[in-house]
Amino acid sequence: MFRNPYADHAASMLAKHDRAPERQIESGKPLKQTPFEIIRLECAELACARGGVPVIAGVSFDLSSGEAMAIFGTNGAGKSTLLGAISGRIPLSEGAVSWHAENQAIAQIEARSQIAMLSHDGAIKAGLSVEQNLNFWCGIYAKPKSRIPSVIAAVKITGLEHRRAATLSAGQLRRLSFARILLANRPIWLLDEPTASIDDDGRADISALISEHTARNGLALIATHERLDIAHRSLRIG
Repeated sequence: MFRNPYADHAASMLAKHDRAPERQIESGKPLKQTPFEIIRLECAELACARGGVPVIAGVSFDLSSGEAMAIFGTNGAGKSTLLGAISGRIPLSEGAVSWHAENQAIAQIEARSQIAMLSHDGAIKAGLSVEQNLNFWCGIYAKPKSRIPSVIAAVKITGLEHRRAATLSAGQLRRLSFARILLANRPIWLLDEPTASIDDDGRADISALISEHTARNGLALIATHERLDIAHRSLRIG
């Protein structure tokens, strides 16, 4: 039987951090913001179906480093499906997604390794603490644990490090999910409703983090129902 080495590694890391004792972590220092290399995304006539039912069709756009694009549409219009298709998690029925750097095509598998994706569930383990969740993702992303205090401070959940995720409010969970995105330190952000369940101050904080990301040549594609306090292009589907 085929075994997925990534799934095995994730399971091993989860078991390890579930057993790990809590420790006091130091206050976070500002995140190092080194510029990313220039990347360009091109989407041509994208179409997806689920269960044989078309969800999106004829979606075309391009986006470059330093830009953010907000995807608007009613519930069921296919915003999440579009992000899934661009990430490679959902197959296309028509069209093509291509990535370029310095006028050269980037292989899909290489581009996908540069994506940090925020989904509805946030990829948070309810039984682990805030710190344990981020420890787990440090192992998955091969990032130093020394980044954890900085990302916790950046999303303003300092003081919650030892709280179990199951005890956090919906807004705190969303901030923790965004901490994972910062921890990954990847140039391509695909964000599905990043400000869901977050108050006005939280929306301003998330908007500021997205602006900082694009300022360092990051690229952000954001499915949302809400106004974003950032410079962005817009795409409406459905």
